[in-house]
Amino acid sequence: MKKQFWGLTWKLTLPAGVLLLAASLSVQAASSFDLRSKRGSGNSAEYAWDGTVLTVKDRANIIITGAVTDGTRIEVAAGATAAITLNGVSISGLKTGSRLGGTVDYFTHKKTFADIGLGPNQSPLALNSGAKVKLKIQGTNTLTAGDCANYKASVCAGITVPDSAALDIDGTDALTATGGWRGAGIGGVNRGNGGAGGAITIRGGTVTANAGRFGGSGIGSGSGDSITIRSGTVTANGSEDGGPGIGCYGGTITISGGTVVVHGGGISGQGIGGAVGGSIGAGNRMDSISDGKDLMITISGGTVTAYGSGEGAGIGGTI
Repeated sequence: MKKQFWGLTWKLTLPAGVLLLAASLSVQAASSFDLRSKRGSGNSAEYAWDGTVLTVKDRANIIITGAVTDGTRIEVAAGATAAITLNGVSISGLKTGSRLGGTVDYFTHKKTFADIGLGPNQSPLALNSGAKVKLKIQGTNTLTAGDCANYKASVCAGITVPDSAALDIDGTDALTATGGWRGAGIGGVNRGNGGAGGAITIRGGTVTANAGRFGGSGIGSGSGDSITIRSGTVTANGSEDGGPGIGCYGGTITISGGTVVVHGGGISGQGIGGAVGGSIGAGNRMDSISDGKDLMITISGGTVTAYGSGEGAGIGGTI
């Protein structure tokens, strides 16, 4: 570089190593938080810890580790854009109806969940409205949800992705996400619980998504979901009480690569679909009419194996 000094011109040459160091200083190192020890490091402005919930904030770049069974969970702040790496994370121990009150009548006693003390959020990893997350998978990670606290709750998926939120999953290792009552493995709750869905993209890794009881999808949720699989090994299992492996009530399902295996659940589960019991499908006739929405399914690449359950199609809807 040249500088003018008292009429003289002189040249300063810096060693290449110094230039590289200067460049590296502008790249911010990732923060970290260990759920087991409840301790974090790095930029504390990127996250908050209240003793139970780790909240990831806007512009965070954070690595999360640790195995917990005490109700600890992770949330992403509303409207935040964040990069999260899960490295050997296991979260379980969130509250369930059977654990706290014996048999729960899910159909006729909708207030029972609140009465027995379930909190409003039983999702081990929940994106709030408008959150955008790039999720990297390292090691073996397991996220197991509890049950929703009330009939309209939409935060009991293994990973909750609500309307206007977006989740982008990548990596080379493994993630298993299991929903709670009516919760998806990855997505929200089924449409009967009022859970509209966001955008879910899988670009890599070994991802297994298991729906919870009473109609949840392996991947998907309510109406208007956007589900895209570009690569990776993906297994999606619908609810044993009737739910699609991959599905939603209106929206888009696009598969362009990877190895995808889907199982519908219950007596009429489609492999890839949109209503009670779908593997990949478009919903039953009544739901299609009442929603006024269409489900668009596009498969242009990859290896896809879809199993329906009972009367459910492998790919399609029930009548």
